[in-house]
Amino acid sequence: MKRISEDKAADLARDIRTLLKVHAEAMGRIEEMLDKPSVPIAEAVAELAAMSRGFAANCHDVKFRYDWSIPPAPEWFDHFIDSYLLLRRDRNTFWMERGVYGVLALSRGGRVLELCCGDGYYTRNFYAPFAGSIVALDFDPDAIAHARRYNAAPNVEFRNADIRKDIPKETFDNVVWDAAIEHFTPDEMDGILKTVSSCLDGKGCLSGYTIVAMDSGKHLDQHEHEFTSMGELVDCLFTHFRNVKVFETVHPARHNLYFYASDTVLPFDGHWPHVVEKRR
Repeated sequence: MKRISEDKAADLARDIRTLLKVHAEAMGRIEEMLDKPSVPIAEAVAELAAMSRGFAANCHDVKFRYDWSIPPAPEWFDHFIDSYLLLRRDRNTFWMERGVYGVLALSRGGRVLELCCGDGYYTRNFYAPFAGSIVALDFDPDAIAHARRYNAAPNVEFRNADIRKDIPKETFDNVVWDAAIEHFTPDEMDGILKTVSSCLDGKGCLSGYTIVAMDSGKHLDQHEHEFTSMGELVDCLFTHFRNVKVFETVHPARHNLYFYASDTVLPFDGHWPHVVEKRR
């Protein structure tokens, strides 16, 4: 539960009222354009679209400040903030990578288990279009409620579950563990990976993403263990899988690690069916 002061609540309410006023004025100007007999419709359409982008960015700025400047901070992120605000404001693109790289590991039409799905943004927009079905788990009931309301899809089932003890005893073609392995202790990781290996039954692929530790300390207080290198993450995964691949991307604001682990072929291996190579 957020511990919001009356002053902070009043500030946010004032910002919302200002946004609504600015939006109404912008809509009025566009309506005036349409009333002019010679208005180019293309100009009105372009102005309407531009206004909507700015309005959406400002609305998600309010959401960003509510989520992250008022304690306690959540353990999940509303990625509509990335889509509507941070991409536009800061030109951050690293948040897209995990969805793209994760899709490369998915068996088309397969059965997917997603661990720590958070807001369900990646579940719906990246994984669901390629999966036959997805069981998406998160321990936070607020995250699951948000996912069900804003990121539902016909082939996705969002479940409130603690993956340290509630991973379904079923077989899946893929397991996705994005931006969450760092929220667990090494012992907890070991137990979860053992269960994941059993769920994949030697045939499927685990894919995921994590962030590299900073010299100055943890990125978030909720992180239990941040990996310091690709090698450390490889060693962690190799305990449970025969084949492991970890690669990095380095952005001005973030150092990312992506991983694939399986007892069979991995993306970009020589026998991966979606790649052709020639070498001299």
